[in-house]
Amino acid sequence: MLPKFLKSIPRPKTIARVLCVLGMHRSGTSCLTGTLESWGVNLGEVFTQNPSNAKGNRENREIMDLHDAVLAANGGSWDRPPQDVEWKWSHRVALHGIIRGFEDQPCWGFKDPRSLFTLNYWQELVPQMEFVGIFRSPIAVARSLHARDKVRFPSLKEGIELWTAHNRRLLEIHDRKAFPILCFDEPSEQFAAKLETVRQKLGFPEPTMGASFFTDELRHQQGGPEEELPEEAAKLYARLQSLAL
Repeated sequence: MLPKFLKSIPRPKTIARVLCVLGMHRSGTSCLTGTLESWGVNLGEVFTQNPSNAKGNRENREIMDLHDAVLAANGGSWDRPPQDVEWKWSHRVALHGIIRGFEDQPCWGFKDPRSLFTLNYWQELVPQMEFVGIFRSPIAVARSLHARDKVRFPSLKEGIELWTAHNRRLLEIHDRKAFPILCFDEPSEQFAAKLETVRQKLGFPEPTMGASFFTDELRHQQGGPEEELPEEAAKLYARLQSLAL
């Protein structure tokens, strides 16, 4: 039960268009988010350069830190996401403040793979939120995680398990209400064409200047023999491929 004083705090009310990018870490979410930004979606202050991402992960530090705190309060972390999440009152108040920070924006959005597990209170506050999803080969994701952190991901097994948890949740959200899903494994020209399809589906005007945010340099790892995947991961990957644009 919420404290009485929290109930008395006005909830943020926004009529803005709000977009959320959903997808597992190392799966093209940064590329998709940067593309949305080039179409006019305001992301606030985000990382535009990271050691493992030439154009930055396009994540908002305030949102990422809040999600980390929510996961930690539920006994989890970004690499050990809990099944169910409850938002503490202090975290709810923090989210109110983040949303108010965008109140003068007609269209804004965010990306954080942690949001696959923290969406419940977001959707309560912003019921009109729209989603765009993206996924990538579990082998490619696991290789990328292993290359970045061999202590936390000593083999591909740990990365595939984390991929499975995230993409299981992605499909659960999609089953409740369908939204566009992209496959980051597509060849460059096909992926660029699919991004254009998403732009048209979302109704954004064609950019008038500047090069495309997506370049093939944003992909560093390739997939592998999918027959080596555990059964659940293989089934999830096949279903995602069947739903992709």
